Amino acid sequence: MAGSQDLTGRWTGVYLYESGLGEPVNFLCDLEDEAGALTGEISERVSLFEADEQLSAFVLGQRSGSNVSFAKTYDGAGSFAHRVDYAGQVNESGTLISGYWDIEGEGGTFSMRRPESLARAVEVEEEVGLDLPGATGEQRP
Repeated sequence: MAGSQDLTGRWTGVYLYESGLGEPVNFLCDLEDEAGALTGEISERVSLFEADEQLSAFVLGQRSGSNVSFAKTYDGAGSFAHRVDYAGQVNESGTLISGYWDIEGEGGTFSMRRPESLARAVEVEEEVGLDLPGATGEQRP
């Protein structure tokens, strides 16, 4: 199932620094998965180097089977404007992506989760061609 799992939706995640440089950072990621091509946005609050900022970044990547890779590029509105590369695996139920992130040889681990109900809703939507409210992270009216 993971090989055909659509990753579209809202994910909550955390990344950790391998070096112990900073505290774990929680983030929110809205992904769109179009036949394995991933796009989206990430928002996070970072407290690092005396900065405490709400940051936004763009996501561009791919899914192939259970392998997931993407680049997170900060939008430059805060003091961050660099690229971070992520590579990991999605679990069988499509509710967890975990792996490693890297910035020029420095990095750490990450994990992202979404409720199983949303993973299943996206799967059903694709099977029957429906547009279910909330299945892609959108708010209900």
